[in-house]
Amino acid sequence: MSIVTATDLKNYVYCPMTIYYRNVLCLEERVTEAMTEGAQVDRDEILNFLHLTLKPLEVVRKPYLISRRFLVSGVPDFVLKLRRSWSPLDVKDSYGERRDHRAQVLLYSFLLEESGKSVKQGLIYYVRGKKLFKVPYGEEERREVLLLLTGLRRVLKGELPRVRQPVRKCINCGFFNYCKPKLEGVAYVR
Repeated sequence: MSIVTATDLKNYVYCPMTIYYRNVLCLEERVTEAMTEGAQVDRDEILNFLHLTLKPLEVVRKPYLISRRFLVSGVPDFVLKLRRSWSPLDVKDSYGERRDHRAQVLLYSFLLEESGKSVKQGLIYYVRGKKLFKVPYGEEERREVLLLLTGLRRVLKGELPRVRQPVRKCINCGFFNYCKPKLEGVAYVR
């Protein structure tokens, strides 16, 4: 079994079909405008804001985190040492909290915990909304991560996922041309 990444998990939570198209059918994803914009975030400016807000004792940029036991890895934008714990921080170029971003940060928290660090929360900073979201991390969230990883691995083994998505998610998808959801409806079912 190969190592899966936090980005794989984020994509799986957003829409499992993206994992199926990329990893099972080996289709090439087109780069969308939304992807390009997300890569242009000024992380130094954000770090200055966070130093004033959170007052971390230590900041690690882009650490490579891995759990060989669970065969999963990830690279958060930052890991912050706070007073009593460590927190992964991911920066997103959007307005507000999304389920796939939350899952990604929970996996980073899981990976930090696996490395022996005490983790009580993950953090997501949304640039456009200028908001910092705290994502609690505990036993329940750990179980959630393991459940999501199980589902992701089933798709990676070739199981066709059953998907129900709002069509608005599909418009900017890099696999839109392969998937072609029914745009006249509010959602589509696979």
